[in-house]
Amino acid sequence: MPNVFEILRSGLSPDLRQKFEDRVGAMGRELRYMDETDNAQLKAAIDLGWSFERLGILCALNSFFQLVIAPLASSAGTQGRTLGDTVPIIHGEKLRFDRARATSVRAMVAYFMLSINAAGIGERLLTASHAGDLVFYLVLRDEGLLG
Repeated sequence: MPNVFEILRSGLSPDLRQKFEDRVGAMGRELRYMDETDNAQLKAAIDLGWSFERLGILCALNSFFQLVIAPLASSAGTQGRTLGDTVPIIHGEKLRFDRARATSVRAMVAYFMLSINAAGIGERLLTASHAGDLVFYLVLRDEGLLG
């Protein structure tokens, strides 16, 4: 069975795949450093049942959100306010920003967020910039101090 990291990276273009791999790798190195320096937040997360494997999955989902989902969501805007809404914007031969694309992107974002919420992860963990932030938010949330 393929792991989450492989599933998320499989459909990415080579340059985006490299950015994804680099970001997940950096977050993994940060987690290892936190472990080596006996970081209190990481210890708390482990005490709350978060293994390094589960934290790695969170890092992959966070990176996918930061590099793929969030930029697409931003381009799609909110209902009624879309990039290329009035006049379609065409970039190159394949990229077109218009109402139809925005509708598709919004649906994709909604399904991704439904999956994240169904897994009990929540949006706040996706907005963390670094592994340390992710662990900090995770501990606060699991201790009931963060909504």
